[in-house]
Amino acid sequence: MLTVILCLTTLIFPGAAIVLLLPKHILNVAQKWSLSFGFGSAVVTLELFLYFVIFRLAFSQVLVYFLIIQALVSLGLVIFKIPWQRQFIFKVKKVNVIAWLFGALIVLLLFFSLVQALGKPPVAFDNIAFWGMRAKILLTDHKINFDPHAANYLATFSHSNYPWHLSFLEYWWQVLGASGGELNLISWLYFVSLLIIVGDFVIRRLGTAKGLLLTLVLASQPLLFYHASNNYADLIIGFYAAAAFIFLFQWLEKGRHSDLLLAAVLVSWTICVKNYGIFYILSFLFVLALSYFSKLHKQNIKQWFFTGLALFLPLLPLALFKIIFHLDLHNTQASYGWHPEVFYPFFQVLFISNDWNIWFCAFCVMMVVLVPRIRRDKKLIIAWLGFLSVIAIIVVIFLVTENYQWALDHTALSRAFIPVVPISIALIAFTLKDKNYGTLLS
Repeated sequence: MLTVILCLTTLIFPGAAIVLLLPKHILNVAQKWSLSFGFGSAVVTLELFLYFVIFRLAFSQVLVYFLIIQALVSLGLVIFKIPWQRQFIFKVKKVNVIAWLFGALIVLLLFFSLVQALGKPPVAFDNIAFWGMRAKILLTDHKINFDPHAANYLATFSHSNYPWHLSFLEYWWQVLGASGGELNLISWLYFVSLLIIVGDFVIRRLGTAKGLLLTLVLASQPLLFYHASNNYADLIIGFYAAAAFIFLFQWLEKGRHSDLLLAAVLVSWTICVKNYGIFYILSFLFVLALSYFSKLHKQNIKQWFFTGLALFLPLLPLALFKIIFHLDLHNTQASYGWHPEVFYPFFQVLFISNDWNIWFCAFCVMMVVLVPRIRRDKKLIIAWLGFLSVIAIIVVIFLVTENYQWALDHTALSRAFIPVVPISIALIAFTLKDKNYGTLLS
């Protein structure tokens, strides 16, 4: 238990310090709670990336002391800055019986996913073969081997072009003494953070009961629930992508530049989690282009400059790493062709298999019903085109590249939609909003 507390302290408090240093009006309480773990984890893994990969240093106790001191300083800042008396206020009078039921079911799902996470070590195939393996190699070697002829080149036996975020998280937790099921808490905490930020967004737009119902729909998706305890990178990238699109939707709605900056930082980090984060970066840029040419919000040169910095600075170290070591985004030898046989696996994954219950069926029906509302609102048109661009990119990638094989054997097709589902739920709430309900936490 003390090991887990130490691990959480070194990740959550730096993230909490970041959100508390932002102007108070930018984030509400629920968003601060959600982003603390995500920001803190990104900061620590970026520091480890700079230490081991960019500066090519070997492990030293100084690194441990630095990250622990960083956590303690952040803790002091949190204690000083946070208004503790307002952090746990729950508006009981505004929550009806149905909402209590939905909330209780969400908590129950979180409890079951926690039991499942702690009940087994991270033994899913991709974790053993890559994400966790890279952490174990680094633990054994104490540094990264940059000899291209070595078996453990770039601290891996395969997929040397993969990003480092999850591997460095597992490495850091193991350095602090975590093992077995404790490591699965990484993906579980991202699951909790995802539910908080999506739940807060839909509750503020649809009210407590309907918002919690949509949050329950998200929490109960079988594939998402499974990934809450297996330490794959897909749920993690889903958190950053969903959070980015939520702030992007808020920017489309209100035009606050702070929302756009947060969206840029978050979407930038998706590619530091997994290579297909580029899908969401391209979609983000597409939305910005649509907004610019449709003159939705006027941005001056200075604002566009800082948006560009927020988008490109977080991924710059990884981009330099890939350029220097001639690594691209392909997992296998690149090839291109026309593979219409993938259409049936798409249909099977989205509408027949048990991975997503009936969500995509319900989503398609709601999309058709909402077309008249969408057509009347420029910001909704842009939001939906941005979302559909993500779907289009995924379809094209599996349709015309070597990735078609992973669609035919279902290795990666359904997982590619993990970030799409929370974004689609947030988009439905964004479209249906008719007034401000306020957040569940004050």
